[in-house]
Amino acid sequence: MASNGLAGDWADQYKDWGQKFTPYFDRLSKTPVCVLCWGPGEHAPKELYDKRMELREHLRKSNPNNKVITSEEIKQVDTRFAILTDIEAEELQAREADLILVLLTSQKEVSGAHAELLLYRNVPNFYNKTILLLPKLSAKEAKKLGFSAKVFENFNPKNILCYTHDEFVTCQTMREFCRKRVDSNRNEKLFSKL
Repeated sequence: MASNGLAGDWADQYKDWGQKFTPYFDRLSKTPVCVLCWGPGEHAPKELYDKRMELREHLRKSNPNNKVITSEEIKQVDTRFAILTDIEAEELQAREADLILVLLTSQKEVSGAHAELLLYRNVPNFYNKTILLLPKLSAKEAKKLGFSAKVFENFNPKNILCYTHDEFVTCQTMREFCRKRVDSNRNEKLFSKL
C-alpha cells in the first residue's frame, strides 16, 4: 500500500479503510481500455508515422490492460474485415473503441485522420471518446491547412491537446496527456459498474 503520510493512531485508523479500497484498486488496474489509434499512416513521412507508433507503444507499456491498436493492425489480424470497405471497417472500429486517439499534424498531405473526424462524427459518443492531438497553429496556418475550428467545437475540451513543435519532437507532454486520458477512462468505466 502506498505511503499516506499518516503517523501513529491515524495510520492505524487508515489501515482498515485502506483494506476496503484494495478490491477497487485491484479491479481498476485490471480494467481493459480499448484504444483505436488514428494518425499518419505508413506512407506518411517517417517522423510522423513514427510519432503515432511512439504514442501507441507508450500507452501499451503504461498498463498491460491498455489495448491500443491501429486500424491497419486490426485489418491485418482480423480477416473478417476483408469484406468491408475501409470506411465501413473504420466506422465499426470507432463504434467499438473505448477511446479514439487522433494525431493530427501540420502537414497538409497527411489528411487521413482529419477526414476520419468528419466521416465518423455520427458514431455514438464519438465527440466524448476522441482524444485529439492538434498542432498549435496561427489562424492563417489553420486556414491554409483547412483546420476549421468548427470541426473541433463539439469535441470534449478535456480531450484536446494543442502541441508545439518542440512538444511534438520530445513527445513527453503528448504521451502523458494520452496516458492520463486513458487512465481517466478506465476509472470512469469501473465507476459505472459499481
